[in-house]
Amino acid sequence: MRRDSKERARNFTYSSRFSRGCMGNVVKAKKIRVAVGSRNGPRSTIWKFAVNGDDVYIIPRMFSADAKVSLHASGECQWSYTNEWVKRTNGKRNSDRHLTRWYCARPSGIQPVHTFRVQIPISELREMAPERDSKKVMWIDGAHKPYTVSIECFFTLPQDSDPVLLSPPPEHYRHLISLQLSSGAWFVVFVQVILLNEDELDALREEMREMAIAAGVVGGDKVAAFISNESGTSGLIEISIEG
Repeated sequence: MRRDSKERARNFTYSSRFSRGCMGNVVKAKKIRVAVGSRNGPRSTIWKFAVNGDDVYIIPRMFSADAKVSLHASGECQWSYTNEWVKRTNGKRNSDRHLTRWYCARPSGIQPVHTFRVQIPISELREMAPERDSKKVMWIDGAHKPYTVSIECFFTLPQDSDPVLLSPPPEHYRHLISLQLSSGAWFVVFVQVILLNEDELDALREEMREMAIAAGVVGGDKVAAFISNESGTSGLIEISIEG
């Protein structure tokens, strides 16, 4: 589904705690797993950001191997079920798997392109069963209600060095990770803390709960809704439909 996201940025001091498995040569990595909260307390689902050639994939753990965001080098982007989902779902074809598609051009000038965002309201964190690979997760904590952690994703032009080393992050942003593409361009991820409209968030939660019931979804507290803001940046917002 598509919802407009209105938000207000706030200066907010928070800590990003890095588990041992995430420390080291993160700039040379091709993927990273991120979650909001803490390993042993309320938390979000785990989100994986992965580079393959010049394409980037964003995969929320809540859907296992069933759905992912694809940001292709051509500028074609999609939020889709995976081929694995098609193969095991009776009556579905490959053409049925796309939930939504959009276009986001890669940079043609010196300015990076804001291509995607993942929003995780602190109100949506829940106690969850431990993950087998949670030691390899980058944990973002320190924010509190009614704030929302917003993971902001950009593409840059090709360059030899991590672009964050050459230019400071935008106001309100903290640098999370830089992943280099095969072309030499960079996929750069920041975090900011914002305020969303609480009434709109409650309405979205109820809407997603009704959609889950209508679709016969059983089990699982977490869902993701597709959003875009007034500037046209698309994204996903994590919602806990059990209240």
